[in-house]
Order: sequence, then C-alpha cells, then structure tokens
Amino acid sequence: MENIILIVILVVILVPAVRHTYLRFSGKKSCCGGTTQKVKVKKLDAPVIETYDVQIEGMHCENCKNSVMRHLNELDGVSVKVDLGKKKAVVSCSKPTDPELIRNTIDQLGYEAVKIEKK
Repeated sequence: MENIILIVILVVILVPAVRHTYLRFSGKKSCCGGTTQKVKVKKLDAPVIETYDVQIEGMHCENCKNSVMRHLNELDGVSVKVDLGKKKAVVSCSKPTDPELIRNTIDQLGYEAVKIEKK
C-alpha cells in the first residue's frame, strides 16, 4: 500500500514537471514567463533607405524574440524581422537611424547587440 502511495505522489509531481520541461525546450512555452503570442511585422510607410543585420545574444525563446521585435518596431521609421535560431535581426529603416539607437534599445531589454552591420 505504501508503495502505491509513493508511486502516485511521484506521478503527480513528475508528469507536470516533464510536460513543462518539454514545452519549454520545444519553444512552445516561454522561458521568460511571457506569452508566445506572435508580433506582426511592421509595414513602413516610406521606402527602405537603410538595412542593418544585428547579431543578438541572450534570446532564448519566442517571448525574447517578440520583445525585441515589439520594442524595435516602436522606433520611428523602423521595421524588424528576428530569426531566433540564428540570433539575428534584420532592421529595415525608412528614415536615417543611428545604429546606436538600435543597440541601446536591444541592450535595455537585457539582451546584447553583439554586432551591427549595415547592408
């Protein structure tokens, strides 16, 4: 009887833990406690005049990616696409944009803009 109670307790504890771990590492659940709701790509009103490739360290999940996209898209004349797997963002600008503004925006979120290259 004691063995059955022990097994039931272990199952009650282990099943949710294994499920959470699977969701976390498969990218279906955020590591940062946020949602994995997608951010739409912002459309620019004017033609693109500058494009930057930005290498970003510290992003681990969809929430991290969405946070970077949301904040960079708030910049005037900026639209961004982020590739989580490559840890890279492509920042398109319809107005002259200082790369340090892009770097500071990313760094303030707790990530690191390692390299910014103008295309």
